[in-house]
Amino acid sequence: MQTLLVAGVVMIVVFVVARALGSAGDGARLPAGGDAGAHTVEGLMAAGRKIEAIKLYREQHRVGLKEAKEAVEAIAEGRTPR
Repeated sequence: MQTLLVAGVVMIVVFVVARALGSAGDGARLPAGGDAGAHTVEGLMAAGRKIEAIKLYREQHRVGLKEAKEAVEAIAEGRTPR
């Protein structure tokens, strides 16, 4: 029983550290919902999930909130983000 508890704690610690370091890679994590295309900014925008699209853009491009919002809005309008 103790071994199982220790293994669970180790798994949780590894998960938390991996999330903190961003080791899942750019775009490797899918937003909740699981729809097709949900792992792209365009797919999220098409699904009406602007906030999640901004979060994903920030994660993928390592930019601030303002830059990500402007880029996502540009993408939604068919323009190339700066």
